[in-house]
Amino acid sequence: MQKVNFVIYNQLGDQIDEAIEKWGYSGRAEFFRALAIEFLQKQAHLLPPKEVIEEYTKAIRMVQSNQGKECFWPEKK
Repeated sequence: MQKVNFVIYNQLGDQIDEAIEKWGYSGRAEFFRALAIEFLQKQAHLLPPKEVIEEYTKAIRMVQSNQGKECFWPEKK
């Protein structure tokens, strides 16, 4: 996985934190990952829906494994 770091204004950060809490995201990384995937799928039309779901699921598994949590989706065999 690649790491992305950037700076945002405090007001935007506060609004993002409110959205994360309201919509149940686990944190900023998940929020921005979901936003990027949705943009690539719906606006830029760069990822077909099946690939989006597979990439998002893989990313969730990676985050959960790093946090020591169990994965809700079984691995493909």
